[in-house]
Amino acid sequence: MRDFRVAIAQVKAELNDRERNREAILNGIEEAKEIGAELLIFPELFLTGYNMRNEVFRLAEEIPGESTEMIAEAVKKAGIHLIFGMPEREGEAIYNSAVLIDNEGNTGIYRKAMLPNFGPFEEALYYTPGDEFPVFQTSLGAIGIEICYDLFYPEITKIYAGKGAEILVNISGSPSISRALFETVLPARAIENGAYVLYSNNIGTQIGLVFWGGSRVIGPKGEIIAQGDPYEEGMVVADIKADVLRLALQYRPTRRDTRPEIMEELHSVWREF
Repeated sequence: MRDFRVAIAQVKAELNDRERNREAILNGIEEAKEIGAELLIFPELFLTGYNMRNEVFRLAEEIPGESTEMIAEAVKKAGIHLIFGMPEREGEAIYNSAVLIDNEGNTGIYRKAMLPNFGPFEEALYYTPGDEFPVFQTSLGAIGIEICYDLFYPEITKIYAGKGAEILVNISGSPSISRALFETVLPARAIENGAYVLYSNNIGTQIGLVFWGGSRVIGPKGEIIAQGDPYEEGMVVADIKADVLRLALQYRPTRRDTRPEIMEELHSVWREF
């Protein structure tokens, strides 16, 4: 990993308005370039808005597709990296996906593994769960991506750490009722795995869900380096330092001391649960 600047766009997505949200991403790319950011992050399902319900069948796109190709061209021109959320169609399946586009226009995909289906959440009604956890090797460093509810399953983050991820990105659609949970768990994931955690959350209201924002950059010791105001639009900007990560891993070597046989026991127990 090397030093770089990250920008997290905490802006409202317009529900079911793909064109408007795509324009917001393109504008964000220009703003990120102007402030010297090399990584720009938008929240979960930002391209379409989160709470689409049946509209997801109309709005989901293949990757590559119209939106990703248009955005990739702008990303390559700006020479930055971009992560954003969108509904992805592959055959008959629809995924809640995160797209990573690097500074050369190459595209990677992560598909949300853990789909909440309780209370106000209905994701399992519409999406197919993903089951792959790729670590993207970029010129900035090794990046692992999670989407919202994935955060509450530490084994997912541990997989990323075991694969060498230095930067953990979580793009989210967390409503106000979940705020305290995310604020508690986010720094824990950084400490447990000796990694930077970059959190991008939606704001605004969509069909009864009020998203609280609070996007933030968390250092590998669990410290908040920068954060967005709750319920307010803005750009969260921070400088990521390679030396800070290196020293943190020496100070509390959670990666070195991880015991794979315990993970095997976890698998055995839950397979029989």
